[in-house]
Amino acid sequence: MLDRRDLHLSDGYGFGMLMGTRPQTLGYSLLDSPSGLAAWLGEKFAAYADDRPECGGGVSLAEQVDNIALYWLTGTGASSARWYWEAMRWVPRSAEEENARPVTVPTAVSLFPADPWPTARRRAERRYRNLHRWTELDRGGHFPGLEQPDLLVSEIREAFRDLPVNG
Repeated sequence: MLDRRDLHLSDGYGFGMLMGTRPQTLGYSLLDSPSGLAAWLGEKFAAYADDRPECGGGVSLAEQVDNIALYWLTGTGASSARWYWEAMRWVPRSAEEENARPVTVPTAVSLFPADPWPTARRRAERRYRNLHRWTELDRGGHFPGLEQPDLLVSEIREAFRDLPVNG
């Protein structure tokens, strides 16, 4: 798990650093060229999806085109890049900083095996003080809504099923 995370940080997260520090530079490029936008997003679909044939093969080409078209037709390439800039201003930078800001609301985790940013349960428990559900799944990646929609819906339902309802 740590090896996969380290590989992602050293060889796969350049996009996050770019969008987190210079979102407008990239954003204008994403708004200027549909082929550039397709290359930018398509690389993420290829890198972060569970492309094993027995697990569905990742994000289909049709779903990729639909997603890319959604960004292109709405002109949201720049604003989506800007989200990373916004997030880098409030996301804790270290495990110590994270743990100093505990999360106490009920939390459920569905860990998909091809997600490039895995978290060990023992590490998550340090910050998420009310971790009521932890599931390590056998298929899926960073885009479970596109790759494994039925599994994602099931996980979301299970996450809320046992929580008390305040009325």
